Amino acid sequence: MTTDIDEIAKLYLSWKNSGDYIKVVEHYTEATRLNIISDQEVSYSKSYILLMNIVLQCGWLSGQGEWSWNLFLNLFSKSEIDPDIVTISIMAKGLYGSDLHSKLDHLLVHLKPTFHLEPNLVLQSYHIRSLLLRGGKKFQQGMHKLHTILTSTNDQKLSIKFIGTMQKQMIEMNRLKEAFILLNIARRRGLQPITPLINQMLLCGFTSGKSDFSQNIYTHYFNEISTPDEISLTTMAYGMFKAKKYTESRDYLNQMQNLGMTDEKSCEKIFNHMSYQLLLNPPTSPLHTAASEMLDFIMKNFQYPKNSKVINMYNLIHEEIIVPSIKFNREKQSYNLRVDRLKPFVIRKLPQIFNELQEDLPKLTQVYSCVFVLFSKYGTLNQCKELFELVKDQNSLITPHMLSCLLSRAFNEKDEIFINQLIPLITTFNLPLYHVIICGYKGIKQPHNVYKYFYQMIEAGYLPSFSITRSVMVMLLREARINDLNKLAMRLDKIYNANLLNLPDEFDCKDKFYKDEWKKIQNYLKSLQRRGVQINQNLI
Repeated sequence: MTTDIDEIAKLYLSWKNSGDYIKVVEHYTEATRLNIISDQEVSYSKSYILLMNIVLQCGWLSGQGEWSWNLFLNLFSKSEIDPDIVTISIMAKGLYGSDLHSKLDHLLVHLKPTFHLEPNLVLQSYHIRSLLLRGGKKFQQGMHKLHTILTSTNDQKLSIKFIGTMQKQMIEMNRLKEAFILLNIARRRGLQPITPLINQMLLCGFTSGKSDFSQNIYTHYFNEISTPDEISLTTMAYGMFKAKKYTESRDYLNQMQNLGMTDEKSCEKIFNHMSYQLLLNPPTSPLHTAASEMLDFIMKNFQYPKNSKVINMYNLIHEEIIVPSIKFNREKQSYNLRVDRLKPFVIRKLPQIFNELQEDLPKLTQVYSCVFVLFSKYGTLNQCKELFELVKDQNSLITPHMLSCLLSRAFNEKDEIFINQLIPLITTFNLPLYHVIICGYKGIKQPHNVYKYFYQMIEAGYLPSFSITRSVMVMLLREARINDLNKLAMRLDKIYNANLLNLPDEFDCKDKFYKDEWKKIQNYLKSLQRRGVQINQNLI
């Protein structure tokens, strides 16, 4: 082992750049055990701080977050060594992205005076987002902190990036009113560029099923204060199509054409979506017809290279997979996929597709994802498993959508062995909890089993990185055995360190079922409390 700090730092940096994060952690642990690296000898060395920044970052990147946090405390809070702003940023980012994010209080409030560092908006944003996610009094504390920054920071120092980050957090927590207020603050102060903030609101409207909201935002803001960019127009074209407003979608494509946004990249997202619709809908369906017309329009008016990979992929999937494999079932008046024809093609063609597109993983992933959707919709579970075997060792080719498809089939056919095989992947890819629960809930029609699997995932360390919504909570709680109800509530409260009553409330009129169930759960818990049972106060 080399003993020169600069040389070790270079070695660690090369390992970090090549993705060998755990190697850095292991080497550092061994080097300190042998006293090859000692903070006593080099405590005031800039090289040492640089070295430790690499080590701490690799700790987070290798999944050893708690190790990094403890190392940080040992190095900086109990000695005369001062971290630099890079150190604090690494720790703030790491804590925020982990289940240790409540430690940000300690990092940025209790330790800050010791470090003699000026607070900056990046660090403040990590702390505020952590407070918001924890709900209850912490949420109010985060809102107060955000309000203080917005009212006390002058326009020159208030960053559009900071407001954009906070707006995105509000959107993720379904706090649309607050997200809209942040957009207006940026507008009133003349902060630029403001278009990305408008685009976030456009996307938010579509993802929450409110296309009219997105349309109003687009009309109001782009007519008055800004100019739409490529993302604005593709978001509107894509969103309106998904909302089945085909004429409006075509209008946005026309705008793109008029503004000269006609290269392959600008239309890739909506092109791929149209391809999906052709794949997943029978030729007689309105969606298939609309997608076909939109694709014809794109092909005629947008500039695709002659050997475009997008077109090649579309032709490959549509002409060689779909057309030969779909047959019309006269008895059921529906289209079925002839998996007997599809399966040999897939087994034969996928390696070839992999070779052709191996330098273009996003496209390759789309191919696999299309085929997975087809298999999960029309094929048997065994055929799904066979296809999964082809990609299970290539994480870059697996998407949350593909996992959702597999989960639905596994739950639907009550294949516990296969479900247990998928659970580690759910954790690896941080599949949204909502997908996991809904797949199981809709698939097996025995929600207590969903609760069982969810509980298994919690025990295995699966921690969704975003706030759990009330409807999912209700779905879990109503299916838990009565004796486990309070236990589950306590466990979730401990995991999220949050007041469960301050979860994002996405209920509307169509969610009356969940509202009623939530009230029943609360009434039941209150009745237990009256009988002397200790109940989690955050639930009542």
